Amino acid sequence: MDAEFSIRQHYLPYLSLVAAVFVGTIIYSILLGLIRKSDHKSFIPFKQAFLSKASRPGRLLFILLSVEISLVIFPMHGPFTGPILSTLELLWIFIIAWLFSKILPIAEIVTLARLEKSGTENHIVRKISTQFDVFTRIAYFIIILVALASMLMTFESAQRIGMSILASAGIVGIIVGFSAKNTLSTLFSSIQFAITQPIRIDDVVIVENEWGRIEEITLTYVVVKIWDERRLIVPIDYFLAKPFQNWTRTQSEIMGTVFIHADYTVPVGAVRQEISRIVKEDGKDLWDGRVCGVQVTGTTAESIELRVLVSASDAPRCWDLRCLVREKIIYFLQNNYPNSLPKQRRIML
Repeated sequence: MDAEFSIRQHYLPYLSLVAAVFVGTIIYSILLGLIRKSDHKSFIPFKQAFLSKASRPGRLLFILLSVEISLVIFPMHGPFTGPILSTLELLWIFIIAWLFSKILPIAEIVTLARLEKSGTENHIVRKISTQFDVFTRIAYFIIILVALASMLMTFESAQRIGMSILASAGIVGIIVGFSAKNTLSTLFSSIQFAITQPIRIDDVVIVENEWGRIEEITLTYVVVKIWDERRLIVPIDYFLAKPFQNWTRTQSEIMGTVFIHADYTVPVGAVRQEISRIVKEDGKDLWDGRVCGVQVTGTTAESIELRVLVSASDAPRCWDLRCLVREKIIYFLQNNYPNSLPKQRRIML
C-alpha cells in the first residue's frame, strides 16, 4: 500500500498538469463564448479586435495560469522538475511578449472604429492609422529583442556570456556603434517619420515623377502603388531628405487644368458656357462643384491658349474629369466652330 501511495504521489503532479491544461482550455472557451455573445455597442470594436488579434495568446495565458495553480497545489519532485519549470519560464516570457505585441493592434482597431463612428475627417483617420502602423513595427522590434534577451538570461551559460559582454562594454559598444550605425539611423528616422508624418497610408503622392498611393509603410521602406499597378519601393529616409508632392496632406480635394490651343477666332464665351455645361451634366459624378473656369493664359503668332480649371474631390476623379473636359470640348469645337481649330495662315502673293 505504501508503494502504491508513493507511486500515486509521484505521478500526481504530472497528472495535475494534464488536468490543468484541460481545465484552462475549458474555462477560456466558456469566457470566449460569453465574449462572442456580447452585443453591447461600445464593446463590439474591442470584441472584434480581441477575437482577431488576441484570442490565441489569451488561450495560452489561461492554460499557463492553470498550470501554475496546479504546481502550487501539487509541487513537483523528480528528475523532470527542472526542465518543466524552465520550459514554463520560457513560455511565460513568450506569452507576455505575444500579448504586448497585440496591445497596439487592438488599440488601433478600437480607436479607428470610434473615429469612423464619430464621423472624423478622413485625413485625421489616416494620420492616426499611420502612427499606429509605424509605432507597432517599432514596438515589435523592441519586444522581440527584449524577449530573446530574457529567454537567453534564463540559461546560466547565457548569463555568463552576458556578464562577459558587459565587462567589455567599452570595446563592444564601439564595434556595435559602427556596425549598427545605419540600422540605428533608420530606426530613428522611423520614429521621426511617425511623429512628423510627411505621408500617411493611402496618401496620393508624386515620387520620382511617378503618381501613386502610399500602400505600406515599414521601418525601412515605403511601398508606393503606382497608377499602373507597379510598386515603387522607396527608402523611408527619402521622404525626410528629398522633396516630393503629397496631394492629400491635409485634404483630398484637388484642382486640375486642361489646356486648349485654338485659333484667334474661337468664341471664348461659347467655350466657357460649354465647359460649364460639361462639368454640370456630363461630369456631374466627377465634379465637386467648387471650381470651374476658363481663362486665356497665352498667345502665339498662330493661336491662343485657353486654360480650363476644374476641381474634384480626389485625384482619380480629377484625372477622369480633365480627360472628359478635353474630349468634349474638342468635339464641341469640331462640330460647332471648326474654323476655330489651330491653323497656319499663308498669304499667297
